[in-house]
Amino acid sequence: MGWTNSHLHLFNDGVNIYSPEEFEVEDTLDSRKVKLKKIFKKVESKVLYEYDFGDNWEHEIILEDIIIEDENGYIPACLDGEGNCPPEDCGGTWGYIDLLKTISNRKHEEYKSTMKWLGGKFDPRFFDKEQVNQQLKQRDYGCIWIE
Repeated sequence: MGWTNSHLHLFNDGVNIYSPEEFEVEDTLDSRKVKLKKIFKKVESKVLYEYDFGDNWEHEIILEDIIIEDENGYIPACLDGEGNCPPEDCGGTWGYIDLLKTISNRKHEEYKSTMKWLGGKFDPRFFDKEQVNQQLKQRDYGCIWIE
């Protein structure tokens, strides 16, 4: 998703709930110790991903295909996607909608401060499938941890 995993999050496969052990989320298994192949056993397997319990981002992740990339096993790949990841701490769905309204109007009173907060630029339509797939080939699938 492009987030830094600096907020509480969990994965729910309908049988178990997984979260990093250090987050101390009750009744969960340690997500850092489970392999994707344990959860995604067959095509159309689904997992609910909840990120940032305050902003409450929810995503349904669906395994659409299994591709054998090399002799070491399966490597996940993004087949398609759309749009840029909402910025951390933007206020969930409603905050993101407000952010998009703000940055689409250069005359908005909060435009300059919002753009500064975003680091000077943000294109909500941007999506780079090749970049995502490069991340997925990295250790921990390119997951960035800011602790």
